[in-house]
Amino acid sequence: LSTKILHANSGNTNQWASDLIGREWQTRFNTQSGRSDFLLPQPGTGQSSSGTSDHFEYLLPPGEFCRLQKGGPPDWEAEAIVLQSGRVWQATGQPFIKVAFPQRRT
Repeated sequence: LSTKILHANSGNTNQWASDLIGREWQTRFNTQSGRSDFLLPQPGTGQSSSGTSDHFEYLLPPGEFCRLQKGGPPDWEAEAIVLQSGRVWQATGQPFIKVAFPQRRT
């Protein structure tokens, strides 16, 4: 049913998983300010600027898969990213969700 459960991986598999989840346009805001008293006639004066830039970024970057818990002690939990085509998870507002699978019965 087009459901994928993605555990901790490395390299090409992480890239494939991030490509599968997708990208979106994200706007970044930036500001800069500077002051150089020895060059300016009035102490305390300076320059500032601000702007925005748009970037086409991964919804979940490849490196995030390396950070998933692999299981075993001390927590006995394995984490995964669950992706289901055509679904937006209410808890995240994204097409994926991070879940934990307990490895021991309580």
